[in-house]
Amino acid sequence: MNESGITSQYGFLFQRKVFVLYVLENMNVKQRFSFEGKDDVEISEDEKIYELDSSESNCVQVKSGKVDKNCFSKVIGNWLLLDCVKSQKYTLFVENELEIDMSMDSIICEMLSFVEKGKSKKKTSIANKIYEQYKDDVNDNESNKLKDDIRNIVNRITIDKCSMDELDLRLETVFFEKYCTDILEYDIAKKKRLEKFIQDINKQIDESIKRKKTYSLVFAELIKLIVTVSEEISDKSYTVDVKLLKPVFAEKAKMIVNERKRREVNQLFLVNSKEEFVLRGIVNEIFYKDFREVFAEQKSLDISNLEEFARENYDIAKDELGVECTPKKLYDRTTVTPIDSDILPKGSMYRTGCYIYLTSDEIDEDLQIGWGEESESK
Repeated sequence: MNESGITSQYGFLFQRKVFVLYVLENMNVKQRFSFEGKDDVEISEDEKIYELDSSESNCVQVKSGKVDKNCFSKVIGNWLLLDCVKSQKYTLFVENELEIDMSMDSIICEMLSFVEKGKSKKKTSIANKIYEQYKDDVNDNESNKLKDDIRNIVNRITIDKCSMDELDLRLETVFFEKYCTDILEYDIAKKKRLEKFIQDINKQIDESIKRKKTYSLVFAELIKLIVTVSEEISDKSYTVDVKLLKPVFAEKAKMIVNERKRREVNQLFLVNSKEEFVLRGIVNEIFYKDFREVFAEQKSLDISNLEEFARENYDIAKDELGVECTPKKLYDRTTVTPIDSDILPKGSMYRTGCYIYLTSDEIDEDLQIGWGEESESK
């Protein structure tokens, strides 16, 4: 396993969630939120800057890993390079406790050493850039500009410590309170709406990165996103962006199929030995389970009836095929049969997904279906 790769991806996930959190907690009509702002400052992948521009400017750096003396010096260094914007506030958002002495004298001492070493560092390094910016001051023993600038930034720093679980809870709290007051019946719909909101922002961020542009979000655009997800997911509707979710669900399906443990996977291989077919079927099942999760608690009777109708369709198909019943014929005959339900979303993937879901191990024996005997595939 590539642990450095996983750690890096975890950091990206943490940082994006922090960006969304700050949008939700601080957005008003006067603000602009920028992801990957200040592209004139070169920063390594684990030291991304989130710049929040408003009447009270706030530069935020996010650290999901440990923050030691060297890391903290780079953080202060980034802000020294950015201080021409005269930010009124600096926030260091961390997942773990800081491993440094936060006294002013200690920080200034570490920073002076960091800058001095920058003289021999490569030109793209933060330390070298700071040295070049302050070299006249560094060489002038009577000058206090660097010390004063460091002190000025440190006095404006806010430390926001938050674990991933706490971050998720803060996201839910602010989003539910502000943008889910219309959802009264289905608590899970609130989570689905938040997930969709984050997915939409991530999609826009990815599109900006592909164009090598900074992603910015203003109040009007935020409201458009909120209106869209509110129309898609509510007490009365659950409409997902299939194009957006398919790649996400495909990754989940790939892991499920590779394990070869679940009954529905083995059942699909009876129908067609091609892995692409099985993957497509598991993706459909995930779409159905995603829909089912929203309504299963409050509309348990509707879900129960839907699945009973699906089982009845399966029994009829099996009887009609009789001696000609093969896994493929039974699958084809069953999955094309409509399911009598007012809540099942339109689209063959949900219908097919329901039938595949009924082949899983979690289904009661009196409801469970199958395309054939699994010994046939061995």
